[in-house]
Amino acid sequence: MNYTLSKLLGGTLMSVVIAGNAHAVTSIRVEFTSGGQVGFAPLFGAFHDGSYDTFNAGSAASANLETLAESGGPGGLVTDASNAGADSMPVFGNNPSPPIFTVGGSNSAVFTVADGNGMFSYAAMILPSNDWFVGNDSAFDASSLLGASIGTSLNIGITTFWDAGTELEDFAFSPGNGLLGVTAAGTDAADAGADQNGVISLVTATNPFSTFLNADGFDSMGADENTFEFSGNLATITLTVVPEPSTSLLGILAGASMLLRRRRK
Repeated sequence: MNYTLSKLLGGTLMSVVIAGNAHAVTSIRVEFTSGGQVGFAPLFGAFHDGSYDTFNAGSAASANLETLAESGGPGGLVTDASNAGADSMPVFGNNPSPPIFTVGGSNSAVFTVADGNGMFSYAAMILPSNDWFVGNDSAFDASSLLGASIGTSLNIGITTFWDAGTELEDFAFSPGNGLLGVTAAGTDAADAGADQNGVISLVTATNPFSTFLNADGFDSMGADENTFEFSGNLATITLTVVPEPSTSLLGILAGASMLLRRRRK
């Protein structure tokens, strides 16, 4: 049986699914923090046994990865991972509409992870871009957290990012332009740019935005598209063992039961 609780995190109403598994589980909080240089659409996260794979560099993007990379929607990948037996969900950003991570934004969600699902995969669209995303081609080994004591944590520093190869880079069709001050005409038209028909590849340019079309309106912190450079972590993911959500649920149910008894008196 699954229970769904809604709670307010960083200004965003989040639904956290608490899975009632018959076997041992570990509650792990996934916290995603933008490094303050770009924004991100909602983060997709999944704990699995290693058999699930979000993408492969050098191959064409799947339809669901293309959706995430071009318009930010993680729902298709959540379905793919869940069908593969993963514990997965989107980790929403810090704005309720649309739910994105602004530059420097941070938020978290709690996963109920079954024993054996110690590998962690993630993906999130970079804003602004046409089809760039962060993600791990090879799953991160988080198995040391399963059954670990509360407070045990692991950090993932994200310093590289990917081009899905599905759409040409053009600020006129690049969601999230406002996060970096891009004012090109026709902005924020998700999934509307010219098809690229390429493959997933690592973005290696020192100043990646310099190749975008319609970049005349780019202005971010005094830097134009030809001088903006990424440095350090684009984002950080922190995985931390936390108390089981079922404990909190039992407390809520116990409190509700006490209130009912008092009303009956």
